[in-house]
Amino acid sequence: MKVLALVVLVIAISGLEAGVVKREADDLFQFQHFSDFFSKLGESLKKYGEDIKDKFNNGEIQSNTEKLGSQIQQYFEPIRTHAESWAQQWSEKIKQ
Repeated sequence: MKVLALVVLVIAISGLEAGVVKREADDLFQFQHFSDFFSKLGESLKKYGEDIKDKFNNGEIQSNTEKLGSQIQQYFEPIRTHAESWAQQWSEKIKQ
């Protein structure tokens, strides 16, 4: 009877040890997965920064912002003139 209890105890302990080792391996895999993710994220951000630096040095960003600025001015010009005329009308009404 004691031998049977000892065999069951040995089997149970070896099963627990195998589970612990397996969990450690799973944790290591998850850590490696997150490590790879953040490494790739860092590399892509570095590449993106270098691309922006190259575009800035080549003058692409300046020319694009100048074009965008002129488009914004053209878009808001009618609104500005309308607001100025509205303010002038209210100013004249207040003076009367």
